[in-house]
Amino acid sequence: MRQSDESLLFAPLPDRSRLMRWLKCKVPNPRLSFHSRQSRHQFAMFVERMTGRPGATILNLGSKSINLGPNVLNLDICAYPGVHVVGDGHHLPFRDESVDGVVITSVLEHVAVPSVVVREVARVLRVGGEVYAEVPFMQPFHPDPVDYQRYTVTGIERLFEDFEIIQRGVCVGPHSALAWILSEYVAIMLCLGSHWAYKLLVRLFRILFTPLILLDFLLERNPYSLALASSYFLVGLKSALLA
Repeated sequence: MRQSDESLLFAPLPDRSRLMRWLKCKVPNPRLSFHSRQSRHQFAMFVERMTGRPGATILNLGSKSINLGPNVLNLDICAYPGVHVVGDGHHLPFRDESVDGVVITSVLEHVAVPSVVVREVARVLRVGGEVYAEVPFMQPFHPDPVDYQRYTVTGIERLFEDFEIIQRGVCVGPHSALAWILSEYVAIMLCLGSHWAYKLLVRLFRILFTPLILLDFLLERNPYSLALASSYFLVGLKSALLA
């Protein structure tokens, strides 16, 4: 996949100098995301339902090196440590109805044709299998290696229209979105167009604005928080009617 000029503009700093290796090691780069209790509960229930089946297999699509447990098969487009299968979500290398559950988090914004990936997820899921997905809404541009799209809460439901929707809602709330946007905004204002200054300032202001994300706890039961949510989650079922 060819990186765009914009993706290269936001590429990580190289580790060529001892100073940069030291900074990356010593200065944290926190993820500005406070996951809602609802999304954490729904994900835990999803894993419990899927792993409770004898011989069940869960596919973690776009996993990187995340380890979700012994019954989880990690697939990514790159051979990160812990990845079991290197493959493309547009063409999953699995038979029809061969997995019991699919996890796809923070991935669909990075794929060229999300509808094709979702159709592939539906194809490899067994009847009665479930998908747990997280997609961004109010998030800055973050190529990995590219960044294509965002979704509203109704947009993610439309994307998964071939599934029976079990639950969907706010995954990461407005204060997390605000903290991320502010860290990028202040870094852009102060970096004077320097790539090095921008990347270092973003890391610094991520640390400074991290306490903001805890305020998402106060908005978890506010239905209007979805208007500025950082991301949404969805749990979908592949029923016999949809097979």
